[in-house]
Amino acid sequence: MTNPNSAAKRWRCFLIENTFIRNHKIFAHVKVPNALMPDIPFLDKALPGLLLIKAVSMFDEFLKEYIKKNSLTQPKSFRTDLNGRIEFLKSLNLIKNADALHDLRKVRNGLAHDATESVHWETYENGTSEIHDALSSLKIVNKQLGKFSCKAERAALDTTITDPKIFGTFKYTVTVLENNKRAGEVVWKENILED
Repeated sequence: MTNPNSAAKRWRCFLIENTFIRNHKIFAHVKVPNALMPDIPFLDKALPGLLLIKAVSMFDEFLKEYIKKNSLTQPKSFRTDLNGRIEFLKSLNLIKNADALHDLRKVRNGLAHDATESVHWETYENGTSEIHDALSSLKIVNKQLGKFSCKAERAALDTTITDPKIFGTFKYTVTVLENNKRAGEVVWKENILED
């Protein structure tokens, strides 16, 4: 059994949670099928950057764990931050996409230190792909990044409820699929009360 606290599990959970977040409009849409959900521009402006900051932070933690787990000694000639860890692992030919990771690190720094900075979802997706490639080259995660999607459904009104105060119940389910297999879901119920 895989350690539930392993970097691979934590990274996969992060990607699943982000699929829910990226598809935040689906939660409202499932309650009102066929309704046109309005864009919420500030969410689509803020969320990719916030998630990218978290992704890079997780990546840095994974590199620290990797270096420690593999009993590697980082020479003092390398900085003791993410920049240094990327360069150190690059010097050992363990990371092949160091330039892209440094670009991502700079984007993260810009987001973290300048409140006016933002990125688009495409930048976030490219960033998580670069992180995944690096984690794959370190054999922390499987080589292939899963394809994540989201779907939602509302079950028909269930009027078989035995509580006399409740007329019926709707059950809502939002599911994240990874390579077309269920990877996570959020389920909730809404009771319609009697008059």
